Amino acid sequence: MRIVIALLLQLSLCEPISVESLDALRFRTSTSRSRTSVTFGLPAMPCDVAGPQSPRDLDSPGLKGTNEGAARAHALAGDAETLNLCNIHFHKNAEHKARDFSRPDKKGRGWQCEMTLSNRENQPFAAPGGGYTGSGFACGDLMTGDTIEVHWVYSSCLGGPGRTLQACLKDREGVTGGPCAGDKWKTAPIRVEAQVFQLVNGRQDGGLDFELFTTIKHQGTLHQVTLPGATAGRLQYLGSTTGAAYGSTIDEKGGDKDCSPYQVTWGVRRDCKKLDIHSLDKWCRDNIFAEHHAQQTRALVQDPRLLSSVAQTNLLQLQYQSTGR
Repeated sequence: MRIVIALLLQLSLCEPISVESLDALRFRTSTSRSRTSVTFGLPAMPCDVAGPQSPRDLDSPGLKGTNEGAARAHALAGDAETLNLCNIHFHKNAEHKARDFSRPDKKGRGWQCEMTLSNRENQPFAAPGGGYTGSGFACGDLMTGDTIEVHWVYSSCLGGPGRTLQACLKDREGVTGGPCAGDKWKTAPIRVEAQVFQLVNGRQDGGLDFELFTTIKHQGTLHQVTLPGATAGRLQYLGSTTGAAYGSTIDEKGGDKDCSPYQVTWGVRRDCKKLDIHSLDKWCRDNIFAEHHAQQTRALVQDPRLLSSVAQTNLLQLQYQSTGR
């Protein structure tokens, strides 16, 4: 019944129903304060008692959050090189906000890059069959000039690579006594590395090939990929998982959405890079993560009560690195 209600609500709002939404609804629904929340394993939490949330403004003085819920969870997750890549997905428009991607989407759903593209870069997307869905758009609804935020998800669990956060909360079949055996997955460190891209037509003027960052390599028991370099700096902070299912404010009257229960260490690059739209559409057609469309964005979290504190130096580290590509 909850699944039917959720789908009817989504239809009434004229929101597209993605494969990811259906998968999340099938996995678990939970009721808190008489409202339905969608989660992937742990029940969503009321925002007034949840830990620090994401996404956030990377350049705002509002970085001085007051949420100390991180102390109830765990410290920063290890570097990506020490964890297991379990999922790759992307959102239409940037969920985080920074100087290079600070133009608001006209529909109020995220942020867009501020780059000026050449006529050649801005040529309309065209691919055999009209793209992944035959609609004439890349990955269902993307055009040249659009902005996306890509998330590479890592976990201490030896699961995946696979679909959604589920792949990050379990060990692979055949792994006995692994790091996420039993209930250990509930406290498994999760890291998300993020990069914002603007889609361009071709690679002649610096458009990157998405395959560079999605080709999986095996290093011992870990899955790894090559990540984009932090050429304009990278902010590392403690937050949560994102997505449109979660709320972004504390409503004193109870509100209509809960917050994410998962503590995530984020590494967000503060620049916008160009990405060849054809390479992204090729990946959407066939990838091990069953990610064929952009996911929806979560509204920017600006309430200090939902942001981790800069003062918590052992829990929030600002790292403005200038390394890599």
